[in-house]
Amino acid sequence: TEHVAEIRRLLSDPGHIPPPVQTPPPIMVAGVGDKLLTMAAQHADIVAIGSMGTEADLAERVAFVNEQAGVRADEIELQFGFFQVSMDDPSDLSILKMVAPDVPESKMRSWTTLLDGSADEAAERIHRLHDDLGISYFSINATPGTSWETLEKLVAAVRR
Repeated sequence: TEHVAEIRRLLSDPGHIPPPVQTPPPIMVAGVGDKLLTMAAQHADIVAIGSMGTEADLAERVAFVNEQAGVRADEIELQFGFFQVSMDDPSDLSILKMVAPDVPESKMRSWTTLLDGSADEAAERIHRLHDDLGISYFSINATPGTSWETLEKLVAAVRR
């Protein structure tokens, strides 16, 4: 909490070089557990929610953040990251296997952090997470199972 306040103060200083584009600049804090997500909900502008679970687990984390944010809930934005993107090669679970080597592949395939399927299917999923959970920002790791061309198709499909 002290770091967030101090970073915001320093970056809001008119003498800061280079000057921030926004004053105060938005602060994003990422977390998985209750303690960090509570702090983020109370002090950050953007809360990045990490989840190695299902969409139901992610929905529970979003509800927790909104509850902890209280009256700030409408002021904060949410972010979620897809750690493993396997749109061209659905068998590629390389990143997830590095993070959780002892977890069976069948369980990994149920995790929200795995983005697979066609560009249209993946875009539909992103839109659903945005509409249902209010997530504004999505990050996508470029992984061996997905080409840049496919990622470009995904971006175009999300923008439609």
